[in-house]
Amino acid sequence: MTKNVIIRIEGSQKNSDEEPVVINEKGIYQQRENAHYVRYEEASSEDPSQSIKAMIKITPERIILSKQGIYPSQMVFDRMEMTQTCYQTPYGALQLEIRTKDIILKEEADLIHITLEYCLSENGSHLSDNRTIISISSVQ
Repeated sequence: MTKNVIIRIEGSQKNSDEEPVVINEKGIYQQRENAHYVRYEEASSEDPSQSIKAMIKITPERIILSKQGIYPSQMVFDRMEMTQTCYQTPYGALQLEIRTKDIILKEEADLIHITLEYCLSENGSHLSDNRTIISISSVQ
Protein backbone atom coordinates (compact mmCIF):
# COMPACT_ATOMS: atom_id res chain seq x y z
CA MET A 1 0.00 0.00 0.00
CA THR A 2 1.33 3.44 -0.86
CA LYS A 3 1.31 6.35 1.58
CA ASN A 4 -1.21 8.29 -0.55
CA VAL A 5 -4.60 6.60 -0.82
CA ILE A 6 -8.18 7.12 -1.91
CA ILE A 7 -10.85 6.36 0.70
CA ARG A 8 -14.41 5.51 -0.31
CA ILE A 9 -16.99 5.06 2.43
CA GLU A 10 -20.55 4.06 1.64
CA GLY A 11 -23.01 3.90 4.52
CA SER A 12 -26.60 2.74 4.32
CA GLN A 13 -29.48 1.55 6.43
CA LYS A 14 -30.84 -1.86 5.54
CA ASN A 15 -34.50 -2.03 4.53
CA SER A 16 -34.53 1.69 3.77
CA ASP A 17 -35.38 3.57 0.60
CA GLU A 18 -32.87 6.30 1.46
CA GLU A 19 -29.85 6.72 -0.80
CA PRO A 20 -26.54 5.60 0.73
CA VAL A 21 -24.21 8.28 2.08
CA VAL A 22 -20.99 8.19 0.04
CA ILE A 23 -17.69 9.85 0.90
CA ASN A 24 -14.71 9.89 -1.49
CA GLU A 25 -11.54 11.53 -0.16
CA LYS A 26 -7.78 11.45 -0.50
CA GLY A 27 -5.90 10.33 2.56
CA ILE A 28 -2.66 9.17 4.12
CA TYR A 29 -2.04 5.50 4.91
CA GLN A 30 0.32 4.12 7.53
CA GLN A 31 0.88 0.69 9.06
CA ARG A 32 2.16 0.43 12.63
CA GLU A 33 2.50 -2.74 14.63
CA ASN A 34 -0.51 -4.90 13.65
CA ALA A 35 -2.83 -2.06 12.64
CA HIS A 36 -3.58 -0.02 9.53
CA TYR A 37 -4.23 3.72 9.98
CA VAL A 38 -5.84 6.02 7.44
CA ARG A 39 -6.22 9.76 7.97
CA TYR A 40 -8.29 12.06 5.78
CA GLU A 41 -10.35 15.25 5.85
CA GLU A 42 -13.90 15.78 4.68
CA ALA A 43 -16.09 18.87 4.42
CA SER A 44 -18.77 19.26 7.06
CA SER A 45 -22.29 18.81 5.66
CA GLU A 46 -23.58 21.48 8.08
CA ASP A 47 -20.84 24.04 7.32
CA PRO A 48 -18.80 23.36 4.16
CA SER A 49 -16.17 25.90 5.27
CA GLN A 50 -15.39 23.61 8.24
CA SER A 51 -13.38 20.45 7.71
CA ILE A 52 -13.65 17.26 9.69
CA LYS A 53 -10.44 15.39 10.46
CA ALA A 54 -11.04 11.66 10.40
CA MET A 55 -9.02 8.57 11.19
CA ILE A 56 -9.75 4.89 10.63
CA LYS A 57 -7.83 2.31 12.66
CA ILE A 58 -8.12 -1.20 11.26
CA THR A 59 -7.29 -4.49 12.94
CA PRO A 60 -8.84 -7.90 12.17
CA GLU A 61 -10.95 -7.76 15.36
CA ARG A 62 -11.86 -4.09 15.55
CA ILE A 63 -12.45 -1.04 13.34
CA ILE A 64 -12.39 2.42 14.94
CA LEU A 65 -13.71 5.46 13.06
CA SER A 66 -12.84 8.75 14.79
CA LYS A 67 -13.84 12.22 13.68
CA GLN A 68 -12.77 15.60 15.05
CA GLY A 69 -14.36 18.87 14.12
CA ILE A 70 -17.73 20.53 14.51
CA TYR A 71 -19.32 17.28 15.78
CA PRO A 72 -16.63 14.92 17.13
CA SER A 73 -17.37 11.21 17.39
CA GLN A 74 -15.77 7.81 17.74
CA MET A 75 -17.47 4.64 16.56
CA VAL A 76 -15.94 1.32 17.58
CA PHE A 77 -16.95 -1.81 15.67
CA ASP A 78 -15.99 -4.94 17.60
CA ARG A 79 -17.42 -8.42 16.98
CA MET A 80 -16.82 -9.52 20.57
CA GLU A 81 -18.56 -6.73 22.49
CA MET A 82 -21.22 -4.07 22.22
CA THR A 83 -19.68 -0.59 22.20
CA GLN A 84 -21.10 2.83 22.98
CA THR A 85 -20.62 6.21 21.41
CA CYS A 86 -21.75 9.74 22.05
CA TYR A 87 -22.88 10.84 18.59
CA GLN A 88 -23.01 14.62 18.28
CA THR A 89 -25.67 16.21 16.06
CA PRO A 90 -26.83 19.81 15.52
CA TYR A 91 -29.78 18.95 17.81
CA GLY A 92 -27.74 17.50 20.67
CA ALA A 93 -25.87 14.37 21.65
CA LEU A 94 -27.20 10.84 21.24
CA GLN A 95 -25.90 7.97 23.37
CA LEU A 96 -25.81 5.07 20.93
CA GLU A 97 -24.96 1.41 21.33
CA ILE A 98 -23.25 -0.38 18.44
CA ARG A 99 -23.66 -4.14 18.10
CA THR A 100 -21.35 -5.34 15.34
CA LYS A 101 -22.75 -8.38 13.56
CA ASP A 102 -19.88 -8.86 11.13
CA ILE A 103 -16.56 -7.41 10.02
CA ILE A 104 -15.32 -8.66 6.66
CA LEU A 105 -11.75 -7.51 6.06
CA LYS A 106 -9.99 -8.23 2.76
CA GLU A 107 -6.39 -7.10 2.38
CA GLU A 108 -4.47 -7.00 -0.90
CA ALA A 109 -1.22 -5.30 -1.88
CA ASP A 110 -2.90 -2.04 -2.97
CA LEU A 111 -6.40 -2.39 -1.50
CA ILE A 112 -8.10 -2.78 1.86
CA HIS A 113 -11.82 -3.55 1.66
CA ILE A 114 -14.01 -3.62 4.78
CA THR A 115 -17.69 -4.46 5.12
CA LEU A 116 -19.29 -3.66 8.47
CA GLU A 117 -22.72 -5.01 9.40
CA TYR A 118 -24.08 -3.52 12.63
CA CYS A 119 -27.14 -2.45 14.62
CA LEU A 120 -27.61 0.89 16.32
CA SER A 121 -29.68 1.24 19.49
CA GLU A 122 -30.45 4.04 21.90
CA ASN A 123 -31.26 3.22 25.52
CA GLY A 124 -31.85 -0.41 24.54
CA SER A 125 -34.30 0.48 21.75
CA HIS A 126 -33.34 -0.75 18.29
CA LEU A 127 -32.92 2.14 15.83
CA SER A 128 -31.54 0.60 12.64
CA ASP A 129 -29.61 -2.16 10.91
CA ASN A 130 -26.71 -0.72 8.94
CA ARG A 131 -23.98 -1.54 6.46
CA THR A 132 -20.83 0.47 5.88
CA ILE A 133 -18.38 -0.40 3.13
CA ILE A 134 -14.90 1.11 3.29
CA SER A 135 -12.43 0.82 0.41
CA ILE A 136 -8.89 2.12 0.74
CA SER A 137 -6.79 1.97 -2.42
CA SER A 138 -3.32 3.14 -3.36
CA VAL A 139 -2.93 6.20 -5.55
CA GLN A 140 -0.94 5.06 -8.59
